[in-house]
Amino acid sequence: MGEIDIHAVTDVTRQIFHDARTEPTGSFPDRALERLKALVPFDACKWASGTLNGDTAYVHSIHLHNLPDDDTDVYLDRIKPQDPLLEGVMASPGKTVDLYDLMPREMFIASEVYKTYVQPLGIEHAVATLAYNSELGMYAMISLFRRDYDTPFTGQEKAAINSLFSVLLD
Repeated sequence: MGEIDIHAVTDVTRQIFHDARTEPTGSFPDRALERLKALVPFDACKWASGTLNGDTAYVHSIHLHNLPDDDTDVYLDRIKPQDPLLEGVMASPGKTVDLYDLMPREMFIASEVYKTYVQPLGIEHAVATLAYNSELGMYAMISLFRRDYDTPFTGQEKAAINSLFSVLLD
């Protein structure tokens, strides 16, 4: 595995901080995600924020990038209680978690979550990072998705995501 390009991570971090001060509120999330996409290519994203109470994540807002508008309701109503990726990031805040590090692919594709939610969206790979601010009791979580089965997230890409979000979401 190669090393992450810390200069590229720093440049993207700087650009996102600049955009946070200059972009209109409505366009900032997509602009930030486009910047991230230059560092780590992905097809879709879910950016959520809210509060944590013990093992329960309460979602206050979700920004969808290249996902259907009704995804939020479907996710919150049917999928969130059985989402292995959410469980994984809650167990490892501050660490970028790969879905297939949590469970074998064969097990996941046999699950109801895959059959009713993930497969219809065409998602084949997912990584997520959760940052938690204990003083505020707030979290931010970003899940990145790829549709091409032959293009998993690499260790270098996960390290870059982790480096970027340790600064941005903390």
